[in-house]
Amino acid sequence: MKYILLIFFFVLMISATSFSQTNSGVITYTITARYKKVDQYKLYFKNSSSILIANRGIKKSVIKIYDEKLKLDTFSVSDKEFEEALYAHKLITTYYIDEEGDVIYKNFETNSLIIRDINERNPILIEEPQMPFQNWTLIDSSKKIGKFNCQKATTVFRGRIYEAWYTLEVPIANGPWKLHGLPGLILESQTRDKFFTCTFVSIEIPIKDETIIKPPMTGLKIGILDYQKQIEKSLNEKVRTSNTYQQSRGTNVTVSRKTLPYQELNYDDLK
Repeated sequence: MKYILLIFFFVLMISATSFSQTNSGVITYTITARYKKVDQYKLYFKNSSSILIANRGIKKSVIKIYDEKLKLDTFSVSDKEFEEALYAHKLITTYYIDEEGDVIYKNFETNSLIIRDINERNPILIEEPQMPFQNWTLIDSSKKIGKFNCQKATTVFRGRIYEAWYTLEVPIANGPWKLHGLPGLILESQTRDKFFTCTFVSIEIPIKDETIIKPPMTGLKIGILDYQKQIEKSLNEKVRTSNTYQQSRGTNVTVSRKTLPYQELNYDDLK
C-alpha cells in the first residue's frame, strides 16, 4: 500500500510540474502594424493576467525611415538622411522609448485591459471599459509553428478580419495585442488585409520572474475614444512643425498626411 501511495504521489508531482511549465511563459513576437512600423514584442503570461511589452529601455527618441525596395527600416538617421528622405517622400516615423515602454496589460480575473502608449513623449494610459470580446470561428486547418502544432481560427473585431494560429499545447487563452479567447495560446495572427501582422519568434516556459506582470503605472489616463482624437491632434501638430522647419530652411518641401490608418475601425461593441 505504501508503495502504491508513493507511485501516486510521484505521478501527481509530475503532473503538477507539467502544468506549471505551461501555466506561465514569455513569447516573443514580431509585429508590423500602423505605418508599417516593425517592433519586437514580448508577451509575459500566466493564467490570470499578462503583459505585452515593447520599446522599453533608456528614455530616448528614435527616427525610422522605411525603404520600400529593401522592406527595411533605418534607425536613428542623420539630418542629411532625414532631409533626403523627405525629398524622396519616404515613410518617416518617430517614436519614443522609456523605462515602462508600450504596454498592453490584461487581467482576466478583473475583466480589464489597460494600454500604455508613449505617444509623443507623453505616456497615455487607455483603459477599456471591460475586456474586449472576440467571437472566434474554429477552422479545420493546421500547421506547425516552431515545435508546436497549431490550429486556425478567425474573427471579426472592430472592423477588421483576424486570422490566428493557436496551439493547444500551451493551454492559455491569450495572444498578441488585444487578441484572446481561444483554447490555446495564439502564436501567429494577421488581419485579412495585412494591416496587422504578428509572427512567432521564440517562447520560454515558465517565466523566471512573474512580478513583471503588473499594470502600467505612469501616464495620463484617457478614454479609448478620446485617445483616437489625441492621436489625430498630435499627428497634425507634427506635420505643422515639420513644414515650419522646412520653410525656415528656405526649402519648398511640404509634408502632407493621409487619414490616420487605425487598426480598430469602429467601436460598435462599446456603444
